[in-house]
Amino acid sequence: MPRPKAERPVPPPASRRSLAAGGLGLAAAAYVGVDYLSRASPSLHGRLQPAIWAALALATAARAPFYRRWDAEIRAAPWFLAAMLLMLAALLCEAISVRFVSSVLGLRWHRKRTGDGYQWEYGF
Repeated sequence: MPRPKAERPVPPPASRRSLAAGGLGLAAAAYVGVDYLSRASPSLHGRLQPAIWAALALATAARAPFYRRWDAEIRAAPWFLAAMLLMLAALLCEAISVRFVSSVLGLRWHRKRTGDGYQWEYGF
């Protein structure tokens, strides 16, 4: 006998939604508009960019206390930080390897071209 499906919550009608629900699209459009001003009017962009950053920071700080899943975020934080440390360790190993190879081969090995310049593609 099949189990009955759980009912999904029905969102409130559009007339009862707050304006904050559609605020993300408005904020994205404002951010893109201010970013476009960097080419159209750099002086206006220089004044509006800090203002939009401050407005976005204030909006985020105002909504943070009402976030429902803080417990899941806090449980996931140690794993996230461990992954970041792993990636930084991998980057450090790669930087050390590149530095070692560059010092062993000499710092001029990539400047000196022989042949037609495509010998590295053919494995010669």
